[in-house]
Amino acid sequence: MDNNRQIQPNIIFRLVLSKTLCKDAFQLCREEGDIFRYSHGIVALHDALDIFAGAIASQLGVSLPENKAFLMPLLIAVETHERKNNAEYSIRAMNEINQLNTLRNNIKHQGIIPNQKFAAQLIRPIGDFLKMSSKYFFELEWDSISLADQIRDNHIRAEVKDVEDLIEKASYREALEKMAVIMFKVFDEYSLKSKLGSTSPLSQTDELKKLKLAKVKFLRRDWFSDLYNRIDLVKKGIDVDMMSYFQKLTGYVGITDEDSSDYVIDPSLNWGPVNWTREISLFCYDFLIDAILKNQHPIWPVKVVELYAIYTIEALNDIPIYSYDQVIYNLKKSSERRALILSRIDKKWAMDLETVPIKIMPIESGETVSGYIKNEDKENIQFLKTELYFQDDKGEWNLNYECDGG
Repeated sequence: MDNNRQIQPNIIFRLVLSKTLCKDAFQLCREEGDIFRYSHGIVALHDALDIFAGAIASQLGVSLPENKAFLMPLLIAVETHERKNNAEYSIRAMNEINQLNTLRNNIKHQGIIPNQKFAAQLIRPIGDFLKMSSKYFFELEWDSISLADQIRDNHIRAEVKDVEDLIEKASYREALEKMAVIMFKVFDEYSLKSKLGSTSPLSQTDELKKLKLAKVKFLRRDWFSDLYNRIDLVKKGIDVDMMSYFQKLTGYVGITDEDSSDYVIDPSLNWGPVNWTREISLFCYDFLIDAILKNQHPIWPVKVVELYAIYTIEALNDIPIYSYDQVIYNLKKSSERRALILSRIDKKWAMDLETVPIKIMPIESGETVSGYIKNEDKENIQFLKTELYFQDDKGEWNLNYECDGG
Protein backbone atom coordinates (compact mmCIF):
# COMPACT_ATOMS: atom_id res chain seq x y z
CA MET A 1 0.00 0.00 0.00
CA ASP A 2 1.21 3.50 -0.85
CA ASN A 3 0.44 5.49 2.29
CA ASN A 4 1.91 8.94 1.85
CA ARG A 5 -0.95 10.85 3.44
CA GLN A 6 -0.66 12.05 6.98
CA ILE A 7 -3.09 10.39 9.36
CA GLN A 8 -5.83 12.85 10.22
CA PRO A 9 -6.87 13.47 13.87
CA ASN A 10 -10.34 11.97 13.32
CA ILE A 11 -8.74 8.72 12.14
CA ILE A 12 -6.34 8.67 15.09
CA PHE A 13 -9.37 9.09 17.36
CA ARG A 14 -11.05 6.10 15.73
CA LEU A 15 -7.93 3.96 16.06
CA VAL A 16 -7.60 4.83 19.73
CA LEU A 17 -11.30 4.13 20.31
CA SER A 18 -11.00 0.83 18.47
CA LYS A 19 -8.03 -0.21 20.61
CA THR A 20 -9.85 0.81 23.79
CA LEU A 21 -12.83 -1.37 22.87
CA CYS A 22 -10.49 -4.19 21.89
CA LYS A 23 -8.79 -4.15 25.28
CA ASP A 24 -12.15 -4.35 27.00
CA ALA A 25 -13.32 -7.08 24.63
CA PHE A 26 -10.29 -9.32 25.13
CA GLN A 27 -10.60 -8.92 28.90
CA LEU A 28 -14.31 -9.77 28.88
CA CYS A 29 -13.76 -12.77 26.60
CA ARG A 30 -11.40 -14.29 29.19
CA GLU A 31 -14.34 -14.64 31.59
CA GLU A 32 -15.74 -17.87 30.22
CA GLY A 33 -17.77 -18.53 33.35
CA ASP A 34 -20.00 -15.48 32.83
CA ILE A 35 -21.99 -15.74 29.60
CA PHE A 36 -23.31 -12.19 29.88
CA ARG A 37 -19.86 -10.60 30.19
CA TYR A 38 -18.56 -12.91 27.47
CA SER A 39 -21.39 -11.78 25.18
CA HIS A 40 -20.57 -8.19 26.04
CA GLY A 41 -16.99 -8.96 24.94
CA ILE A 42 -18.16 -10.31 21.57
CA VAL A 43 -20.25 -7.19 20.93
CA ALA A 44 -17.38 -4.90 22.01
CA LEU A 45 -14.92 -6.71 19.72
CA HIS A 46 -17.31 -6.34 16.79
CA ASP A 47 -17.65 -2.63 17.54
CA ALA A 48 -13.85 -2.32 17.65
CA LEU A 49 -13.55 -3.98 14.22
CA ASP A 50 -16.36 -1.85 12.83
CA ILE A 51 -14.59 1.36 13.91
CA PHE A 52 -11.22 0.05 12.69
CA ALA A 53 -12.65 -0.86 9.27
CA GLY A 54 -14.20 2.61 9.03
CA ALA A 55 -10.80 4.17 9.80
CA ILE A 56 -9.16 2.12 7.02
CA ALA A 57 -11.86 3.12 4.54
CA SER A 58 -11.45 6.79 5.42
CA GLN A 59 -7.66 6.54 5.11
CA LEU A 60 -7.99 4.99 1.64
CA GLY A 61 -10.81 7.26 0.50
CA VAL A 62 -13.14 4.29 0.08
CA SER A 63 -16.79 5.16 0.58
CA LEU A 64 -20.05 3.24 0.64
CA PRO A 65 -23.68 4.39 0.78
CA GLU A 66 -24.68 5.09 4.38
CA ASN A 67 -27.13 2.20 4.44
CA LYS A 68 -24.35 -0.24 3.43
CA ALA A 69 -21.43 1.07 5.51
CA PHE A 70 -21.33 -1.94 7.80
CA LEU A 71 -18.40 -4.10 8.87
CA MET A 72 -18.37 -6.80 6.19
CA PRO A 73 -19.23 -4.54 3.20
CA LEU A 74 -16.51 -2.11 4.36
CA LEU A 75 -13.89 -4.84 4.53
CA ILE A 76 -14.90 -6.21 1.14
CA ALA A 77 -14.62 -2.69 -0.32
CA VAL A 78 -11.17 -2.27 1.27
CA GLU A 79 -10.02 -5.62 -0.12
CA THR A 80 -11.33 -4.73 -3.59
CA HIS A 81 -9.54 -1.36 -3.44
CA GLU A 82 -6.19 -2.93 -2.52
CA ARG A 83 -6.41 -5.60 -5.23
CA LYS A 84 -6.22 -2.87 -7.87
CA ASN A 85 -2.53 -2.48 -7.01
CA ASN A 86 -1.88 -5.96 -5.61
CA ALA A 87 -3.95 -8.75 -7.11
CA GLU A 88 -2.85 -11.17 -4.38
CA TYR A 89 -3.92 -8.97 -1.47
CA SER A 90 -6.50 -10.50 0.86
CA ILE A 91 -7.71 -9.95 4.39
CA ARG A 92 -6.51 -13.20 5.94
CA ALA A 93 -8.94 -13.14 8.85
CA MET A 94 -11.99 -12.37 6.70
CA ASN A 95 -13.55 -15.75 7.51
CA GLU A 96 -13.07 -15.32 11.28
CA ILE A 97 -14.37 -11.74 11.16
CA ASN A 98 -17.44 -12.92 9.25
CA GLN A 99 -18.06 -15.59 11.89
CA LEU A 100 -17.69 -12.99 14.65
CA ASN A 101 -20.17 -10.81 12.76
CA THR A 102 -22.67 -13.69 12.80
CA LEU A 103 -22.14 -14.28 16.53
CA ARG A 104 -22.68 -10.59 17.26
CA ASN A 105 -25.85 -10.44 15.15
CA ASN A 106 -27.20 -13.55 16.87
CA ILE A 107 -26.57 -12.00 20.28
CA LYS A 108 -27.87 -8.54 19.45
CA HIS A 109 -30.83 -9.27 17.21
CA GLN A 110 -31.98 -12.72 18.29
CA GLY A 111 -30.65 -13.20 21.82
CA ILE A 112 -28.79 -16.41 20.91
CA ILE A 113 -26.18 -17.44 23.48
CA PRO A 114 -22.71 -17.65 21.85
CA ASN A 115 -20.71 -20.87 21.76
CA GLN A 116 -17.73 -19.82 23.85
CA LYS A 117 -15.35 -22.55 22.68
CA PHE A 118 -16.07 -21.66 19.07
CA ALA A 119 -15.78 -17.91 19.72
CA ALA A 120 -12.46 -18.34 21.54
CA GLN A 121 -10.87 -19.66 18.31
CA LEU A 122 -11.62 -16.35 16.57
CA ILE A 123 -9.76 -14.10 19.02
CA ARG A 124 -6.16 -14.74 17.97
CA PRO A 125 -6.70 -14.43 14.17
CA ILE A 126 -8.65 -11.20 14.71
CA GLY A 127 -5.89 -9.85 16.95
CA ASP A 128 -3.34 -10.68 14.23
CA PHE A 129 -5.52 -8.90 11.65
CA LEU A 130 -5.54 -5.74 13.75
CA LYS A 131 -1.76 -5.81 14.16
CA MET A 132 -1.01 -6.46 10.50
CA SER A 133 -3.57 -4.01 9.17
CA SER A 134 -2.45 -1.25 11.52
CA LYS A 135 1.08 -1.57 10.15
CA TYR A 136 -0.04 -1.99 6.54
CA PHE A 137 -2.61 0.80 6.28
CA PHE A 138 -1.35 3.33 8.85
CA GLU A 139 2.33 2.44 9.30
CA LEU A 140 1.61 2.17 13.00
CA GLU A 141 2.38 -0.65 15.41
CA TRP A 142 -0.95 -1.71 16.92
CA ASP A 143 0.71 -2.09 20.33
CA SER A 144 1.99 1.47 20.19
CA ILE A 145 -1.30 3.16 19.27
CA SER A 146 -1.52 5.57 22.17
CA LEU A 147 -4.38 5.65 24.61
CA ALA A 148 -2.52 8.44 26.39
CA ASP A 149 -4.81 11.13 24.99
CA GLN A 150 -7.53 9.84 27.33
CA ILE A 151 -5.43 10.81 30.38
CA ARG A 152 -6.96 13.94 31.88
CA ASP A 153 -3.91 15.17 33.80
CA ASN A 154 -1.83 17.26 31.37
CA HIS A 155 1.51 16.62 33.11
CA ILE A 156 1.02 12.86 33.36
CA ARG A 157 -0.16 12.71 29.75
CA ALA A 158 3.01 14.52 28.62
CA GLU A 159 5.21 12.15 30.64
CA VAL A 160 3.48 9.12 29.14
CA LYS A 161 4.17 10.57 25.69
CA ASP A 162 7.85 10.80 26.70
CA VAL A 163 7.77 7.08 27.49
CA GLU A 164 6.47 6.40 23.98
CA ASP A 165 9.43 8.31 22.54
CA LEU A 166 11.91 6.40 24.71
CA ILE A 167 10.47 3.07 23.56
CA GLU A 168 10.67 4.12 19.92
CA LYS A 169 14.33 5.11 20.46
CA ALA A 170 14.96 1.67 22.03
CA SER A 171 15.89 3.35 25.34
CA TYR A 172 14.15 0.61 27.25
CA ARG A 173 15.88 0.99 30.61
CA GLU A 174 15.04 4.70 30.73
CA ALA A 175 11.46 3.96 29.65
CA LEU A 176 10.97 1.41 32.44
CA GLU A 177 12.42 3.76 35.04
CA LYS A 178 10.18 6.59 33.89
CA MET A 179 7.12 4.33 33.99
CA ALA A 180 7.94 3.38 37.60
CA VAL A 181 8.03 7.08 38.53
CA ILE A 182 4.79 7.83 36.66
CA MET A 183 3.03 4.99 38.47
CA PHE A 184 4.28 6.40 41.79
CA LYS A 185 3.10 9.91 40.90
CA VAL A 186 -0.36 8.73 39.92
CA PHE A 187 -1.04 6.38 42.82
CA ASP A 188 1.33 7.01 45.71
CA GLU A 189 2.94 10.44 45.79
CA TYR A 190 0.02 12.53 47.00
CA SER A 191 -0.96 10.02 49.66
CA LEU A 192 2.62 9.58 50.88
CA LYS A 193 3.42 13.29 51.07
CA SER A 194 0.12 14.12 52.76
CA LYS A 195 0.83 11.45 55.37
CA LEU A 196 4.33 12.76 56.00
CA GLY A 197 3.14 16.35 56.29
CA SER A 198 -0.06 15.74 58.22
CA THR A 199 -0.47 17.38 61.60
CA SER A 200 -3.80 15.73 62.31
CA PRO A 201 -3.77 13.86 65.64
CA LEU A 202 -5.55 11.00 63.90
CA SER A 203 -2.51 10.22 61.77
CA GLN A 204 0.23 10.24 64.43
CA THR A 205 0.79 6.49 64.60
CA ASP A 206 3.85 4.35 65.30
CA GLU A 207 3.89 3.32 61.63
CA LEU A 208 4.02 6.93 60.49
CA LYS A 209 6.78 7.77 62.95
CA LYS A 210 8.88 4.91 61.60
CA LEU A 211 8.21 6.06 58.06
CA LYS A 212 9.37 9.62 58.83
CA LEU A 213 12.62 8.29 60.25
CA ALA A 214 13.36 6.12 57.20
CA LYS A 215 16.08 7.37 54.85
CA VAL A 216 13.83 6.72 51.86
CA LYS A 217 10.06 6.67 52.24
CA PHE A 218 8.17 3.94 50.36
CA LEU A 219 4.41 3.98 50.67
CA ARG A 220 4.19 0.41 49.41
CA ARG A 221 5.74 -0.86 52.65
CA ASP A 222 3.14 0.66 54.97
CA TRP A 223 -0.29 -0.52 56.05
CA PHE A 224 -2.10 2.69 55.03
CA SER A 225 -1.23 2.51 51.31
CA ASP A 226 -4.28 2.73 49.04
CA LEU A 227 -2.47 1.57 45.92
CA TYR A 228 -1.33 -1.72 47.34
CA ASN A 229 -4.57 -2.43 49.09
CA ARG A 230 -5.82 -5.39 47.07
CA ILE A 231 -9.48 -4.53 47.57
CA ASP A 232 -8.96 -1.01 46.26
CA LEU A 233 -7.21 -2.34 43.15
CA VAL A 234 -9.94 -4.86 42.45
CA LYS A 235 -12.60 -2.19 42.96
CA LYS A 236 -10.97 -0.07 40.27
CA GLY A 237 -10.66 -3.04 37.94
CA ILE A 238 -6.85 -3.11 38.11
CA ASP A 239 -5.43 -6.64 37.92
CA VAL A 240 -3.53 -7.27 41.17
CA ASP A 241 -1.22 -9.90 39.67
CA MET A 242 -0.43 -7.65 36.71
CA MET A 243 0.40 -4.82 39.11
CA SER A 244 2.84 -7.10 40.93
CA TYR A 245 4.37 -8.13 37.61
CA PHE A 246 4.74 -4.48 36.58
CA GLN A 247 6.55 -3.70 39.83
CA LYS A 248 8.93 -6.63 39.34
CA LEU A 249 9.93 -5.21 35.97
CA THR A 250 10.13 -1.49 36.79
CA GLY A 251 11.01 -1.30 40.48
CA TYR A 252 9.59 0.63 43.43
CA VAL A 253 9.74 4.39 43.92
CA GLY A 254 10.11 6.46 47.07
CA ILE A 255 11.17 9.93 48.23
CA THR A 256 13.65 11.20 50.81
CA ASP A 257 11.27 13.72 52.43
CA GLU A 258 7.85 15.28 51.94
CA ASP A 259 9.22 18.28 50.01
CA SER A 260 11.44 16.23 47.73
CA SER A 261 11.00 16.36 43.97
CA ASP A 262 13.66 13.68 43.50
CA TYR A 263 12.58 10.08 43.20
CA VAL A 264 14.53 7.06 44.43
CA ILE A 265 14.01 3.82 42.53
CA ASP A 266 14.50 0.56 44.42
CA PRO A 267 14.90 -2.05 41.66
CA SER A 268 13.66 -5.59 42.05
CA LEU A 269 15.77 -8.73 41.60
CA ASN A 270 14.61 -8.85 37.98
CA TRP A 271 16.28 -5.54 37.11
CA GLY A 272 18.87 -6.15 34.38
CA PRO A 273 19.61 -5.85 30.64
CA VAL A 274 17.93 -9.16 29.85
CA ASN A 275 14.58 -7.55 30.84
CA TRP A 276 15.23 -4.18 29.18
CA THR A 277 13.46 -5.17 25.97
CA ARG A 278 10.85 -3.74 23.64
CA GLU A 279 8.43 -6.55 24.47
CA ILE A 280 8.63 -5.91 28.22
CA SER A 281 8.54 -2.13 27.74
CA LEU A 282 5.37 -2.37 25.65
CA PHE A 283 3.79 -4.71 28.21
CA CYS A 284 4.55 -2.27 31.04
CA TYR A 285 3.41 0.70 28.95
CA ASP A 286 0.12 -0.99 28.12
CA PHE A 287 -0.51 -1.84 31.77
CA LEU A 288 0.50 1.66 32.92
CA ILE A 289 -2.03 3.32 30.60
CA ASP A 290 -4.73 0.86 31.62
CA ALA A 291 -4.09 1.47 35.35
CA ILE A 292 -4.04 5.26 34.95
CA LEU A 293 -7.32 5.32 33.02
CA LYS A 294 -9.02 3.02 35.51
CA ASN A 295 -7.74 5.12 38.39
CA GLN A 296 -9.12 8.37 36.97
CA HIS A 297 -11.94 9.53 39.14
CA PRO A 298 -15.31 9.99 37.46
CA ILE A 299 -16.42 13.55 36.94
CA TRP A 300 -19.21 13.96 39.48
CA PRO A 301 -21.92 16.61 38.93
CA VAL A 302 -21.40 17.97 42.46
CA LYS A 303 -18.49 17.94 44.87
CA VAL A 304 -18.84 16.20 48.21
CA VAL A 305 -16.74 17.70 51.01
CA GLU A 306 -15.11 15.18 53.36
CA LEU A 307 -16.04 15.84 57.00
CA TYR A 308 -15.20 14.41 60.40
CA ALA A 309 -16.04 15.46 63.91
CA ILE A 310 -13.84 15.42 67.03
CA TYR A 311 -15.80 15.40 70.28
CA THR A 312 -14.67 16.50 73.70
CA ILE A 313 -16.28 13.97 76.02
CA GLU A 314 -16.53 13.36 79.77
CA ALA A 315 -16.90 9.89 81.26
CA LEU A 316 -19.80 9.78 83.72
CA ASN A 317 -18.55 6.38 84.92
CA ASP A 318 -15.52 4.23 84.17
CA ILE A 319 -15.67 3.16 80.51
CA PRO A 320 -13.48 0.24 79.38
CA ILE A 321 -12.20 0.37 75.78
CA TYR A 322 -11.79 -3.03 74.14
CA SER A 323 -9.82 -4.58 71.31
CA TYR A 324 -10.56 -8.17 70.38
CA ASP A 325 -12.54 -8.61 73.63
CA GLN A 326 -9.63 -7.45 75.77
CA VAL A 327 -9.62 -4.19 77.69
CA ILE A 328 -6.80 -2.00 76.35
CA TYR A 329 -7.63 1.24 78.16
CA ASN A 330 -9.94 2.44 80.91
CA LEU A 331 -11.52 5.85 80.49
CA LYS A 332 -11.90 6.83 84.13
CA LYS A 333 -14.93 8.54 85.60
CA SER A 334 -14.90 12.36 85.34
CA SER A 335 -11.96 12.34 82.89
CA GLU A 336 -12.21 14.47 79.75
CA ARG A 337 -10.79 13.41 76.38
CA ARG A 338 -11.05 14.36 72.71
CA ALA A 339 -12.37 11.45 70.70
CA LEU A 340 -13.39 10.39 67.20
CA ILE A 341 -16.74 8.54 67.23
CA LEU A 342 -17.95 7.81 63.70
CA SER A 343 -21.34 6.48 64.75
CA ARG A 344 -22.31 9.85 66.26
CA ILE A 345 -23.90 12.17 63.67
CA ASP A 346 -25.92 15.33 64.19
CA LYS A 347 -26.12 14.83 67.97
CA LYS A 348 -27.61 11.35 67.55
CA TRP A 349 -26.27 7.83 67.58
CA ALA A 350 -26.43 6.85 63.92
CA MET A 351 -26.36 3.10 64.44
CA ASP A 352 -27.65 0.81 67.14
CA LEU A 353 -24.63 -1.48 67.39
CA GLU A 354 -23.58 -3.96 70.02
CA THR A 355 -20.22 -2.18 70.10
CA VAL A 356 -19.30 1.42 69.30
CA PRO A 357 -15.94 2.14 67.54
CA ILE A 358 -14.02 4.95 69.24
CA LYS A 359 -10.60 6.59 68.93
CA ILE A 360 -9.25 8.53 71.91
CA MET A 361 -6.90 11.35 70.99
CA PRO A 362 -3.41 11.41 72.57
CA ILE A 363 -3.50 10.19 76.15
CA GLU A 364 -0.83 10.45 78.84
CA SER A 365 1.72 8.45 76.85
CA GLY A 366 1.21 10.62 73.79
CA GLU A 367 -0.37 7.76 71.81
CA THR A 368 -3.90 7.35 70.55
CA VAL A 369 -6.15 4.50 71.62
CA SER A 370 -8.38 2.83 69.02
CA GLY A 371 -10.96 0.24 69.93
CA TYR A 372 -14.61 -0.02 70.89
CA ILE A 373 -16.90 0.43 73.83
CA LYS A 374 -19.92 -1.69 74.61
CA ASN A 375 -23.30 -0.39 73.55
CA GLU A 376 -24.55 0.15 77.10
CA ASP A 377 -21.61 2.48 77.84
CA LYS A 378 -22.92 5.03 75.37
CA GLU A 379 -25.06 6.35 78.21
CA ASN A 380 -21.89 7.02 80.23
CA ILE A 381 -20.59 9.53 77.67
CA GLN A 382 -21.41 13.21 78.05
CA PHE A 383 -20.61 15.37 75.02
CA LEU A 384 -19.06 18.71 76.00
CA LYS A 385 -17.95 20.12 72.64
CA THR A 386 -17.92 19.32 68.90
CA GLU A 387 -15.19 20.34 66.44
CA LEU A 388 -16.15 19.71 62.81
CA TYR A 389 -13.29 19.49 60.30
CA PHE A 390 -13.37 19.48 56.49
CA GLN A 391 -10.80 18.42 53.90
CA ASP A 392 -9.75 21.07 51.38
CA ASP A 393 -8.55 20.60 47.79
CA LYS A 394 -4.98 20.09 49.00
CA GLY A 395 -6.01 17.27 51.32
CA GLU A 396 -5.47 19.31 54.47
CA TRP A 397 -7.97 19.15 57.33
CA ASN A 398 -9.34 22.50 58.52
CA LEU A 399 -11.65 23.43 61.37
CA ASN A 400 -15.07 24.31 59.99
CA TYR A 401 -16.85 25.18 63.22
CA GLU A 402 -17.10 24.20 66.84
CA CYS A 403 -20.01 24.22 69.24
CA ASP A 404 -21.00 23.08 72.70
CA GLY A 405 -22.44 19.60 73.12
CA GLY A 406 -22.46 16.94 70.48
